[in-house]
Amino acid sequence: AWRMDVHQLGMGGGMEGMQRFLHIERPFTLTCLCLNRPEAFISDGNSGTTLGIVHEPFVCCQPFKFLIQDPAGNDVLEADTPCIQLPLCCPCPCEGTPCNKVVFSVRDAGSGVQVSEIVKQ
Repeated sequence: AWRMDVHQLGMGGGMEGMQRFLHIERPFTLTCLCLNRPEAFISDGNSGTTLGIVHEPFVCCQPFKFLIQDPAGNDVLEADTPCIQLPLCCPCPCEGTPCNKVVFSVRDAGSGVQVSEIVKQ
């Protein structure tokens, strides 16, 4: 289980006047293969209103897949890695080389059109 608050820096980029704008919480779950997969709940940092859920469904031959859902549980976005990428198995410590990056494509859940990508180094 974990919790995280995301803050917006104050005027001038300093720590003074920071405001919390997101709260993310992932409760403890006992996960076993396809049963009880992890979820993180995202809420407004001020009002506590639920904004959405990040769900990690079970996938057989794919290292990672995430579904981003609205408060009603409808899939809005999906993010995944297209195949097993080398840095997942054997990360390279050399900065700036392609073998130390994992790329997640982010697609619209309805149309499948790529809208962004996330690069993990």
